[in-house]
This record gives sequence, C-alpha cells and structure tokens, in this order.
Amino acid sequence: MVEQIMGYDPFNMFLFLSVMILLGFFVLLFGVSIFLKNNNVVDLGWGLGFPLLAWMIYFFDENVTSVQMILNTLVTIWGLRLTIYLAIRSFKAGEDWRYRNLRKSWYQNYYINAFLKIYMLQAISMLIVTLPLIYVAGIDSNRISIVQATFILIWTIGFYLESLADLQLYQFKSNSENNGRLLTKGVWGLSRHPNYLGEMIMWWSVAIISVSDLSSIWVLVAPFFLTIMIYKVTGVKLMEKKLKGYEGYIDYMRKTRAVLPNLRLGSQEAQVA
Repeated sequence: MVEQIMGYDPFNMFLFLSVMILLGFFVLLFGVSIFLKNNNVVDLGWGLGFPLLAWMIYFFDENVTSVQMILNTLVTIWGLRLTIYLAIRSFKAGEDWRYRNLRKSWYQNYYINAFLKIYMLQAISMLIVTLPLIYVAGIDSNRISIVQATFILIWTIGFYLESLADLQLYQFKSNSENNGRLLTKGVWGLSRHPNYLGEMIMWWSVAIISVSDLSSIWVLVAPFFLTIMIYKVTGVKLMEKKLKGYEGYIDYMRKTRAVLPNLRLGSQEAQVA
C-alpha cells in the first residue's frame, strides 16, 4: 500500500512510513502524558522512538544491508540505555523542571501548546535526525569502508562518554550533601555538558556511516540540526540558565568549556564553546 501511494522510490516510501509512525507514536505519548499528568514520557519517547522507527523500516525493507543492521544496532543500544536512565531519573525526581515551568506559562491553552510545542516538535526533530537511517534503507550496499569502520569506533567513544557522564551525575545527585552544588569533577571537569557532547559524537558518527558517496552527503543535515538544537534550543541554552543559580558557576564557566573540552595541559582558563 505504501509503495502504491509513494511509487517505488525507496527513500520516499520509507520517509512516508516514518512520518506516519512518528505521528501515531507521539499522539500516543501525548495521551499517556495526559493520563499520568507527566510530560517526562516524551523524553522516554525520544529514547524509544529511534529504535522503534529503525526496526519498523527494517520490517518493511526487502533489501536489508549490513550497514543498515549496524546502524539499527547502534541506535538501539543508545536508545535503550537512555530510556532506562531517564526512567530511573524520572521515577526518582518526578516531572522535569522544564515541563513544570511550561505548565505554569501555558496554563490558559496548556494542552494545545503542549501537543504542538512539545510532542509535535519532538516528532519533527526525530524525523530530521532519523534521515540517515531512512536513506540507508534504500541503498543496496553491504560493503563496510575504512571510514565507516572508523566512525563505528568513534560512535563507541561517544556512547561511553554520554553513559559515563550520566552515571557520574546520577551518583552525584544521589548524595543529599550535594544539593545546590555543581558537579565539576570527572568528565564534568572537561566539559559543562559532556552528555550532550557524547550524543553529538554518536549522531554525527551515525550520519557519516550512512554516507555512501558524495551525492548522499546531504544526510549530514541531520546531525547539524541536532547540534543546533542542543546548543541553541533544548539543551545547553536551557541548562545554562539553570546552572547560573548555583554557587561557583562563574568560576566553573571560566575554567570549563560548555561542550567542547579544553585538553591543553597547564591551561588555567577555557574559552566558552
């Protein structure tokens, strides 16, 4: 049926399929959030949505390749770990402070604003970030190049960095003596947002692995979009506003970059990235 609607172009077919899956998925999440009165479900959906989309495309794809299987596996590992971490954090802390603030500012038209500005925005963002996975599904290639193999290894570095950053932050916050204090040790001493750095490394790696030739370099728009979102919209910008209220933030900002680490030995100050 999908082929009849979109023709036989694999990319258009899988793009259409992805739009339908994401629309249904995020409408479902919105309904669950109303029932639970908690928008943290959309964060869990961010972790689960990518593996769901990747394997749904795999299910409909008649020409699965080794590159597609590798990317699906990487995305699944990332998504499941992130979902488990966010679920544990959400159970312990309740609804995220960002969503609590939005409830207050949108009190007159809360449900409309939440649906459009949280859930549909997340769906559109996921569709853009998933473009490399959609593109790979239509490519007939089982050969793994040296560049692709290299970025599979680089992806593991990003995964380790994000996982370690989340673990260190969770352990730090679990100690009540650290309430109101900044975590400035471990990987958080190299970057103020090492978790975001790890995520960007992973998604840039996924996109580069999916590039089959120069004509497909356009898929890099996906990690570029994610990078802009992390820096300017949903990640660093929001967290920096919160961090400013912590004692020692000015000194931390002066010595530690926002995202990109300063690895120069002997340096006492770091530029703000």
